[in-house]
Amino acid sequence: QIATSQSGRLSELISELFELAKLDSSETLINIEPFSLAELVQDGVHKFNLEAGKRHIQLQTSFDKHQPFAYGDIGLTQRWLDNLIENALRYTPTDGRITLSLEKDSSNIMVKVADNGQGIPSEEIPHTFNRFYRLEKNRTSGKNAGLGLAIVKRIIDLHGSDIHADSAPRRGTSFSFALPCYPSNS
Repeated sequence: QIATSQSGRLSELISELFELAKLDSSETLINIEPFSLAELVQDGVHKFNLEAGKRHIQLQTSFDKHQPFAYGDIGLTQRWLDNLIENALRYTPTDGRITLSLEKDSSNIMVKVADNGQGIPSEEIPHTFNRFYRLEKNRTSGKNAGLGLAIVKRIIDLHGSDIHADSAPRRGTSFSFALPCYPSNS
C-alpha cells in the first residue's frame, strides 16, 4: 500500500514536471478564444464541492450573473483554476471559506481566489510561485510537490497578465490577476 501510494505521488510529480516543461517551451502556443469565465468558475466550484463539503469548507462565488466573456485559453484557464482551488483547499481549515470572485473593470475581468486559511508570512510571499517551493519545510509530508503555483504563474504569464498574492498568517491568502474581456458587439 505504501509503495502504491508513493508510486502515485511520483507519477503526479512527473506529470506536473512535464506540464511545466511544456509550458516553458518556446514552442508553446495557447489557443486564445472567447469563453464564459463565470461558467468555468461555476464548473470548478461544482468539481470541488464534494471535497470541500467533506472538510466543512464553504466554496462560494461572488460575481454578477452578466459577466462578459473572457479572452484566453479555456483549457489552461481550467488548469490554473483547479490548481488555485486545490491549493486553497489544502491550506483552509475545517469550517473555513474559499471565495472565487470576478469583477469587470474597463477592459478586463479581475479574478480573485481568496481563503481564510493559515496564510503566508510576508517574507515568504515572493517565493510562493517558485518551483518546488512549499511553505512547510518538510517536503516529504503530503502529496504536494510545490509545482501547482509555478504552473499557475506560467499559465497567467502566457496570457500576458501578472498574478499577485496577498496574505497574512491566520488571516488567509488571496491570489488575483486580470484576463482581458472579449469585445462584445452590443
